[in-house]
Formats: sequence, C-alpha cells, structure tokens
Amino acid sequence: MSADYTPNGGPRMTEFLKGIPVKTRWLSGHHVTWTTGQQDRADGVAPETASHCSAFVAAVALALDRYVLRPPNHNQELLTNHQYDWLYGNGTYPGPDARTSGWQALGLSGDDGVLAEAVARANAGQLVLASFASADRKKPGHICIVRPQTWVADSGVPPIVMSAGAVNYCTIDMKTAFKDHHGAWPSAIALFSCLSGLEDDSPPGSY
Repeated sequence: MSADYTPNGGPRMTEFLKGIPVKTRWLSGHHVTWTTGQQDRADGVAPETASHCSAFVAAVALALDRYVLRPPNHNQELLTNHQYDWLYGNGTYPGPDARTSGWQALGLSGDDGVLAEAVARANAGQLVLASFASADRKKPGHICIVRPQTWVADSGVPPIVMSAGAVNYCTIDMKTAFKDHHGAWPSAIALFSCLSGLEDDSPPGSY
C-alpha cells in the first residue's frame, strides 16, 4: 500500500473536497460556467450573477458522476429553490428525478437525530446536501455540502459545511452559512444524502 493511500469513506470524501477550488471559483458577482465556476462573461451583461451555491453543488455532484438538478434542465437563476423542490420530489423538471438519481431526504435540521445522521453519512463518504428554499420563490435560497467531521450533537456547535455564497468557504459552520436566510437555522434546513462512490475501498493494487 502506498504512503499516500487514503482510506474509504469520510477521509476519501475530505480529500475529494479539498481538490474543489471553491475559494477562487463560483464567485459572487460574476456570471460563471456552472461546471467549472470560471467567469464566462463580462460583469453586468447577464443575470445569474448574485451567488452560485446551486451551480457549485451541481458541479461537485457532476464530478462524482451524480445528478442534481442543473443546466440545461434548469437555468442558474434561482436554481437553489428548484433544487430544493427537486430533491423532495416536488415539481416537474426535465431529466432524471431525485429518487432514481439515488437521493434520500433525511429530514429537517430541527428534527431529532437528523443532523447527526447527516454527519454520519458524510463521514461514511456519502454526498450530503443542506438546503433551504426561500418562502418568496423570487428570492434565492441556499444549498451547501456537509463535510466529514468530528461532531457531537449536544455540543451546541453547528456542523461544518462547504459553501459558495456571498463569500465562499471551504469550511464554515452551518448556522453562519445560512445566516442570510431568515428561518433556516436551527430548524428548517433540509438534509439529503446520496451514495458518492467514495464509500468503498478501491481494489487491491489500484494505488
């Protein structure tokens, strides 16, 4: 086994997320190509520039060969609210649905055991999303990725997430990530999980 071997599950997901350039791409205020987060137009010449949490999440899922509602099946503008509906199986959208894409709704952040289950699944290597839709669907919601972590449910400390928004963060606590969305924390953030392909060890000799 090579010295740079990374075990399955959470460590492998952590290694994968470390390679995502969230601090330098999917930046607020620029129109971006959703798959890479790179600016693709001059500022001020197109909508879809405020922030890019939904594009970021879709790009991470794509890198894992997993599907989350994304262009061209829905454009980037206000995509987060539609991803929330899609993950719950609500609404009608082109392309695959959430259930057949492998997504499972875990519940809301205020429900007993849901945050602990979300963290446990992230620690097992699953892709776990935290999402909140705006009550006024003409305003954006927010969506981010729950990171593998050591977390104690009754510690009073929110779980850690990876988030693109007004400011992009490799690691930020969930409460702060959703601070601009009234009513989200602590009870109304929806958690979803999907197998990522990073849960299992690679075959012997693959490193």
